[in-house]
Formats: sequence, structure tokens, C-alpha cells
Amino acid sequence: MVGIITPCFSDQNKSTFERGIMRISANGKRTNDPFLGSLAKKKEGVNYYIKKDPDFKNGTYSVCHQGLRRVIRPGDYLFFRTLWRGRQYLIGYFFIKEKSGSDPKNPVLVADLKKSKLVHFSIPITSKIVKKINPKFSEEKFKTRHPNQVINEFLGRYSTRLSYQATKYLLSLFQN
Repeated sequence: MVGIITPCFSDQNKSTFERGIMRISANGKRTNDPFLGSLAKKKEGVNYYIKKDPDFKNGTYSVCHQGLRRVIRPGDYLFFRTLWRGRQYLIGYFFIKEKSGSDPKNPVLVADLKKSKLVHFSIPITSKIVKKINPKFSEEKFKTRHPNQVINEFLGRYSTRLSYQATKYLLSLFQN
């Protein structure tokens, strides 16, 4: 059993997890900057776009983190964390059933939705959770730096491969 944890973006205006609304720059380029504020008088595809991943409705992870999608295998767990209203949360996980798509360098991960879970914002990431995932974690850093900086440092900015024990621990958090 292999687990990987990766960040994703969420819509800050919703009380349940919805994929992030991201800004499109003045020159038409998609950014990784969340779009904050009202969407009134804004046009999707011109002013903003909605992240495609993770798609809990269809159980797919198809665009973000191409390198991650290449290394993950059927039978692995992909855990998602997000920053929501100033705090980081574990929001769910996919149990990867298969990889699909015609390009092996750019696969689509397909989850078994019966073995996957979305819990929205019910599991805040605490120092205890970070320590269980990364034994090199420093409690002192939590006291002297912003918690989100510390979480990114110890859980990775893109993705982090988890030990067997860390994977089991995260799965147990979702069972409560």
C-alpha cells in the first residue's frame, strides 16, 4: 500500500469542497493564482478557469502534476490537502483503480469511487498529523513560522510519497 499526498486548490467561497477558481492573466495565460472575489461580470475562460483536479464526481485526476500521475500505480492512495480560508485541511483521497489515456507520459488516474472518500473541510491539518507523516517535523517551526509555511515544508509543495505507516494513519483519520 503506497500513499502520496498532494495539494489542490479549493473554491474559497464554498462551504464544501469545490475545485478552485483560478485567475487568467491579462495576456490570457492561465495562472495558479486563486481568483478571489465576486464572479459577477466575469467570464469563465476569459477572466477565470476552474481547476480540473481532483474531480471527485467522476473520480479522475487528469491534468495536474503530470510527474505524479506517471509514478502512481493502481492500488495506490492519492490524498488531497487544500488551503481553505487561511487553514490547511485534508479533504479526501482517491484509491487508484486504473490509469487510462493514450499517452503513457500523461495518464489519467481513475479512482474507485467506492474506495475513495471526500470529507470536505472536516480534518484540519495539525502539527500532530504533520509529525505522523514526516518524522523530521519540527514543533519549534510551528511556533515561530506561519503554519501553512511549515505544512508546505514538511508535506511538500507538490507531492510527497508516504510511508506505509503514514498511509495507514491517514486512512484511519478518514474513518472517524
